[in-house]
Amino acid sequence: MPQCSSCKLHKRTCTYARPVAGRAAPAESREVFARAPGDISYATIRFLDPEMFERSSLWPLQNTVRAPKHLHDYLGDTHEIRKVVTLFFQNVHPWFPIVAKRRFKDEILNPLIPPRADLCFLCLCMKLLAEPPTDIGEARMDSAYQYAKQLCHDLQLENVLSLEFLQAHILLALYELGQGIYPATHISVGCCLKYAAALGMSWEAPSPMLPQRTWTDAEEQRRVWWSIFILERVTNLSHPRQTLMCPEPRPTAPLPQQESLWDNEKHNSIAPPLLSSPPELLGRFAGVAQASYLLSRVYRHLSDTLLPESYYEETQQLNRTIHALIQYLEINKGTTTSAACYQTALSYCALITLHSQYLPSLEPEMYNDEIQERAIKALDEAAGAAFVTMRKFLDTDKIDPRHGEIPPFIFPWLYKSSMYYIQRYNVDKSDDLKYRIATLEQALRYFSTRWKSAADYLKLLAAHSLMS
Repeated sequence: MPQCSSCKLHKRTCTYARPVAGRAAPAESREVFARAPGDISYATIRFLDPEMFERSSLWPLQNTVRAPKHLHDYLGDTHEIRKVVTLFFQNVHPWFPIVAKRRFKDEILNPLIPPRADLCFLCLCMKLLAEPPTDIGEARMDSAYQYAKQLCHDLQLENVLSLEFLQAHILLALYELGQGIYPATHISVGCCLKYAAALGMSWEAPSPMLPQRTWTDAEEQRRVWWSIFILERVTNLSHPRQTLMCPEPRPTAPLPQQESLWDNEKHNSIAPPLLSSPPELLGRFAGVAQASYLLSRVYRHLSDTLLPESYYEETQQLNRTIHALIQYLEINKGTTTSAACYQTALSYCALITLHSQYLPSLEPEMYNDEIQERAIKALDEAAGAAFVTMRKFLDTDKIDPRHGEIPPFIFPWLYKSSMYYIQRYNVDKSDDLKYRIATLEQALRYFSTRWKSAADYLKLLAAHSLMS
C-alpha cells in the first residue's frame, strides 16, 4: 500500500493513523488536515495556480481543519455555545449584521457536522463581542482575546481560507476598535482587506470562488465587504488625510438589502439597491454604508492638495449631500436607527471633519468670514445633535450597557462634539456650554462600562481641559 508523505520522508512503516481531533499532532504530521496530495496545500494551489484550483474543484475540500480541543475550554459545551450565539444575534447583529443567522446556526449547532476550526473561531469572536470581559480596563489582556489572536495566526498557518474565518477576523477587529486596542485595530482591518481580496471579493459581482447557493450567500458576501470598508473609514476618523487601502465603491455598487429580508431568508428576486439610487426605505446596514461612503468622500476631498477653484464648491456639495442623508435618517428613525443612532453619528462625523478645516481659530473676530460662519453653524448643528441625543438617551430607561445595542461607532461623534464645546468654552465661559460638555462626558462614562475606547476618550477630554 502507498505510504503517506511523512512516513516516506522519514523512511518508516506507515500505520495510517490520523491525529485525534483537538490533540496536538507531531510537527511532521500536523498539516495532514489541510494538505492536498503531493504535500501542497489547497491554499498554495489557489495562490500559485488559480486555474488549476478551479479545475480541480478543491474549494469545498480545503477547509477541513478540525477545532482544537482547548478551543472548547473557551466556548464551553453546546448549551454555552447556543447561549453565545443567541446573545450575539440579539445584541450585536442588529447593528453589525454580517453573518447569515440561519446558515450559521445550522452549521455551528448541528451535532452531525464535525466542528470546523474556522466556525469555532467565528463563534469565539462572537463571544468576545456578546460577553465583554468583566474588567474592561484590561480588555487587551483578556485570555479569550489573546487566545483568539493566537488562533487567528495558527489558522492562517494551517492554510484556512474561508468566509467564516474572514467574518471572525472582522469581528475581532471590531472588538479591538471598541476596546481601544491599537495599533492592532488598524493592522487587523488591513489584514481583513487582504484576506477578502484573496477570497476574490470586491465591489463587483460576488466572488466566483465562494458558494452561491441562494441569494442570501451573495448578500452575505456583500455585507462582509462593506463591513471592511466601514471599519477602515471609521478607524481613520482621527487621520482623515491618511492613505486608505480599501477602494471607494462606484456609484453602481450594490447596497445591502433590508435586514428583514436577509435575516428571514425570504425569497427575493429584486436586484439589490445601488449606491447612486437608494430605495425610499433604506435598511439599517445600508444606512451605515451610505454614511461611510460620504465620510470617505470627505477624506478624499481633504486629501486634494491641488486646491482647485472649485474646492469650496465641492465642500458645499458634500455638505448638502450629508445633510440630505441626515434628514432621511431622522425621518426613518423608527426603522433604521439604534438606540445610539450610529448611522447619524457617522454622518455628523463626516460633517465635523468636512468643516473643521475652516476653523483655524475660534476667536470672535474671526467670525466675520462667511466661510467660517458656515463652518461654525455646521459644527454647532453636529455637536448640538450629539448633546440632544445623549441627553434624551440618559434621561430614559437604559438597557444594560454591558449587553446592549451600543455600537462603538458613536464615540468619535461624542468626542469631536465635546472638543468643539471645550474650544468654545475657552472663549465663552457659559454655563450652557459647561452643561453640554458634562452631558457628553456623562454619556461616555456610561458607555465605558461596555467599551474601553469610551473611557479612553474621557481621559483625552480631561487632558485637553487641563491643558487649555
